[in-house]
Amino acid sequence: MSKEETKNLSQLDGILKLADKYEEIEQHTLANGELIEYYPYFSATKINEITEEFYNYSNSEDKTDKKFMDTVLENDFNLVMFYYFLAVKKFTHYGEQMKRIKKVKSLVPYYNALLETGILQEIVDDVFLFEELMKLNEMIGKHLGRTNAALEIMTAQSEELEKRRQDFQKTLNSKK
Repeated sequence: MSKEETKNLSQLDGILKLADKYEEIEQHTLANGELIEYYPYFSATKINEITEEFYNYSNSEDKTDKKFMDTVLENDFNLVMFYYFLAVKKFTHYGEQMKRIKKVKSLVPYYNALLETGILQEIVDDVFLFEELMKLNEMIGKHLGRTNAALEIMTAQSEELEKRRQDFQKTLNSKK
């Protein structure tokens, strides 16, 4: 095996070892004495799952889901706290209890309980690593940026379509 092949293999081994850390589970005792298990490192795949889940909740046709998501989207604090709730759902053992829930209205009681008890804030402040939350925040920003860009494109497309429709109608009317 050439030196270059050996070097590439060792780099790949390093990537494999790096990926292993996303499977590590640690424990933390909350202020209320409850022991939780969590993943200290946030994989890109799971972060993407959080943004997809958020997107699905945001586009739900269910009236109760829409009402709740309108509240979430009302201000930056609500938005970030709901994303952090989804991180708690994805990266702690609490997620095992919530993983089968598909509608946001069924998650609301858990979200409210974690928020009202301060456990959500404690997990964000004292359990999750700051660097991992920053990765999540960056992905949230990118997701929201893509969403805004898509909305701008769709708005421009709609405006152009309406303009062409009006032009076509004028042409049609002038031939009569």
